[in-house]
Amino acid sequence: MDVDRWERTVHEYRHVCLMRWTGALIPDLTADLVALGRLLERKNQPSIHARLLRVSAELSGRLAAELDDIGDRRAARVTWASARRAADASGDRDLSVWVRGYEADQARWSGCPDHVVTGLADEAIALC
Repeated sequence: MDVDRWERTVHEYRHVCLMRWTGALIPDLTADLVALGRLLERKNQPSIHARLLRVSAELSGRLAAELDDIGDRRAARVTWASARRAADASGDRDLSVWVRGYEADQARWSGCPDHVVTGLADEAIALC
């Protein structure tokens, strides 16, 4: 298992997300998350497992944003929940804050009610 490669993949998505049209990365992100899920099911060293969870959280957040952008709010909600769980399980507080902040930002642009956006932002702030 090459965790470094997975971390490089996340880094690539950070840049590619800005250059592709809305929804274009959904198939790629989904395929990567399925493959990553198989690795997370294995018995890994705790440090490796935490790194894989970090990758999963960020990929899930990026997929959720793509789903929000195409208007599939239900799928986005489920995927945001996966991103939060993975970030929290990784033990990376900054990542947990990022996921919730990114979700709040996407919720705002997706037209969610103000109380939903505020609740998500409050969760992120509470973790700081």
